[in-house]
Amino acid sequence: MIKLNPQRKKQLGVYYTPTPVSELMTRWAVRGPSDTVLEPSFGGCCFIEAIRSRLIDLGTRNPNRSIFGCDIDEDAFEHYLPRAMEFGVPNDQFFEGDFLTQHPGNGTFSKVNVVIGNPPYVSNHNMLGEQRSSSRNVSSFGDFRLSGLASLWAYFVLHGMRFLKPGGRMAWLLPGSATQSDYGRELVHFIRKHFSYVSIISLSEQIFKEEGAEESSEILICEGFSEEELIAAFASYFVEDIGGLRNVLESESKRSSYLSLDFGGALYREISSLPTICDLGSVADVKIGIVTGNNSFFVLNEDQVRTHRLPRSAVHRIFSKSKIAKGLSLNEIDFDISASRGEKMYLVRPTSKSKFLEEYYLGYDAEKRSEVLTFKKRLDWRDPDDGVTPDAFFVYMNQGGPRIVLNDVGCNSTNSIHRIFFKSGIGEKNRMLAALSVVCSVGRLSAEIEGRKYGGGLLKHEPSDVRSLKIFQRLRCDIRNVRRVFSQVSECLTKGDDLEAANLADSFFVKDGLVGISKNRFLECRELYYNLVNRRLRRKDYGFK
Repeated sequence: MIKLNPQRKKQLGVYYTPTPVSELMTRWAVRGPSDTVLEPSFGGCCFIEAIRSRLIDLGTRNPNRSIFGCDIDEDAFEHYLPRAMEFGVPNDQFFEGDFLTQHPGNGTFSKVNVVIGNPPYVSNHNMLGEQRSSSRNVSSFGDFRLSGLASLWAYFVLHGMRFLKPGGRMAWLLPGSATQSDYGRELVHFIRKHFSYVSIISLSEQIFKEEGAEESSEILICEGFSEEELIAAFASYFVEDIGGLRNVLESESKRSSYLSLDFGGALYREISSLPTICDLGSVADVKIGIVTGNNSFFVLNEDQVRTHRLPRSAVHRIFSKSKIAKGLSLNEIDFDISASRGEKMYLVRPTSKSKFLEEYYLGYDAEKRSEVLTFKKRLDWRDPDDGVTPDAFFVYMNQGGPRIVLNDVGCNSTNSIHRIFFKSGIGEKNRMLAALSVVCSVGRLSAEIEGRKYGGGLLKHEPSDVRSLKIFQRLRCDIRNVRRVFSQVSECLTKGDDLEAANLADSFFVKDGLVGISKNRFLECRELYYNLVNRRLRRKDYGFK
């Protein structure tokens, strides 16, 4: 196979589909001898070969006349396409250029029964000028418009719908952002309005690892296209490998043996509608921590403060790393322990007059300082603190899962920790309930569903995701009991016993029907949560029971 240079490969978003995957997807999508099929970015022709073979098996007399394709890479036409088509390439059925510039009946292609393929994986950030231009021209479909942050693959999927005949089918091999990004979810939600059946199959096996892409893959299959709005039946599956993919695509009767997620599942929707549950955003605002512009300069540890002889009045404690507070509150003891461990927990501010402090600031190279955009936005480049002290923090990147940490010391945080500002009337009890909610099985499930998954299994929450988290509020319970459980759960988390912390939180919310959810429902949430974690980390056993 021809090897593209890395820069050209990145520009084109090229990742050639493994033959077993293209064959399985094609077998699902192409169903009759008269089917016509369009592959909008055929590249190495894995799908073209699979389509042609499938049509021959179905009895198509002249399969070459039923296949249409497009690709922007000349190598695809020179090296791959002639071999895949065997008996010659119909010049009027293949277009060398950008698929997004083509329109049914006004270009090379007419409408077909099937659109299938592996679109280019080019992020919005890496799009070339011509790619941005052609994307803008096809970003709308009826009243729907793709987000300006969408990657190139999303435009291919949306534009591909225009080439379908009524009742037509689509099958796409997509990156993990198909279900992990806001624009991907919005696109899938829109697609469900124009097909009778839609399914997403999440493939744990890293099929593009050898080509330098370690993210997971999603297979989107759709059938029964209609330009009029429908309400699609929907299913979502997680499979470990290509063998699992084969089982799903070959036998719809086996659906029940796979975890149906439906972006949270019926269970999650049912629980979310309970009167005891609300979005965190309804009781609090969430913002990023302060942006210093250079943490290594502004955030120091105890030894660095002493070395530079900085006055204590010029260094202020700051929540800069999740490990400074491992429980549900940030207190004086946490800072004392962190200082003894050498953690960077002091923010340098010009709140004192000292020659040593002035010397420290003068040590920052003036030319480099002038290049920092963050510094230009501040009245005084030396002072990164915005003076807005939060009521609590949200630890959004942590192996043990996210946490709400109540602010008992009145400090601020860097942008590695989100800040929470509770609304008026949300007192101590409801603040502790919010923190306990994120630890319990319902809250952990919510965090897993609302969060964003990145390469290597990282789960991250933007402020908008945190506002969407489901929490228990305004419960009829004694504040002394809440304080007791809060303290116990916090202690377990501090010791690293996440499982016992979840057990305690679950038991508290389940007791006496406090939140209107049975113990079995909590256990179902926990099982779904662990399966989602396994999916994210691509593990068979996450280690919890």
